[in-house]
Amino acid sequence: KRGLSSLRAAWLFDELHGKYSGENYDYLRDLFYRKAHFFYLLALDRSQDGQEVLESGLNYGPDLDNNYSYDGFLYISGLLEYKYGPRSDPEKRTRALENGKRIVSRLFGTGKTSKSKPSAILEKAKDLYELMNKELKEQQVGG
Repeated sequence: KRGLSSLRAAWLFDELHGKYSGENYDYLRDLFYRKAHFFYLLALDRSQDGQEVLESGLNYGPDLDNNYSYDGFLYISGLLEYKYGPRSDPEKRTRALENGKRIVSRLFGTGKTSKSKPSAILEKAKDLYELMNKELKEQQVGG
């Protein structure tokens, strides 16, 4: 819930920044996106360890009109890892991108499970996966 609240706060500050661009709402937007990144990854780790159960009724994102449930949670986790993960240290960035790819790849998987999922979230996940893969390849060539 903390991650979702942080994400929604970031959305609100983004709207405010659009209306009042000189009021530093962009700083608050980015701050809450980074907080959402932290809390989403924390919730993912805790849910995998069995320490925390994600509520099935919550809309974790990325769309307020369609509830993608756990799939949306995975997508947002990967997206936040890509956009707000570490950038200054190349090693940490590589680990973050590999982690993000692992998270997002759970969405499209193989076989019947991916056929039952909405195509909109699958396409977004594949696009995000390709972006992360592209950045990783660029790092390998440049590094």
